[in-house]
Amino acid sequence: MGISLIIFDLDGTLVDSSGDLTAALNHAAAPLGHAPLTSEQVKRLVGEGVSRLVEKILPDSERGFNAETLERFRAHYQSHLTDQTRPYSGVVDTLPLLAGYKKALVSNKEETLSRNVLAEFGLLDHFDIVMGSDSAPEKKPSPVPLLLAAERLGIKPCDSVIVGDSEFDIMAGHAAGILTIGAAWGFRTSDELLAAGADYIARSFHDLPRIIREIEASATE
Repeated sequence: MGISLIIFDLDGTLVDSSGDLTAALNHAAAPLGHAPLTSEQVKRLVGEGVSRLVEKILPDSERGFNAETLERFRAHYQSHLTDQTRPYSGVVDTLPLLAGYKKALVSNKEETLSRNVLAEFGLLDHFDIVMGSDSAPEKKPSPVPLLLAAERLGIKPCDSVIVGDSEFDIMAGHAAGILTIGAAWGFRTSDELLAAGADYIARSFHDLPRIIREIEASATE
């Protein structure tokens, strides 16, 4: 098996967006009297998209406020998308080393916001396709967006690999028949990613070219 396509998650994989997500969540929840969340707390909540992120901070008794709270979150986040967000170490200089592979961005963040984040840091041109939560009928952990990205690029799932920092990326990859690399520099620990079933663990973004070469070499043995 050769690797032709690398699929990347965004938040917690390419960029650390925890500061801006935390600020937007705290802004949205403040009128409800919620104590401010820390970035470390928010990292534990990220992975299933904006609606679920907001829902997770609301107790059952306040679910009726969800639409209003969600709108406050969206308005603040869109206006402060990259105030604190930054690419992880190794992203900017390692992506060019992967130029021989097709690359897809599959995020549970909306497509426009995903594109805007990539563009802000000069990363957009590295990707052959960008898909967000509104780009496919289902979101991760469903395999649908991964399979759709591979199909649009004319690549078989078995010739693909997904790099992601959450259990939702790993679950989506396995469901799609795609090898998975856990991004241990992100919002989950290596132990959590292994428990989720990650096939490989990368401790740093710089590790990716080596791991992908190892995958390709093992397929020829």
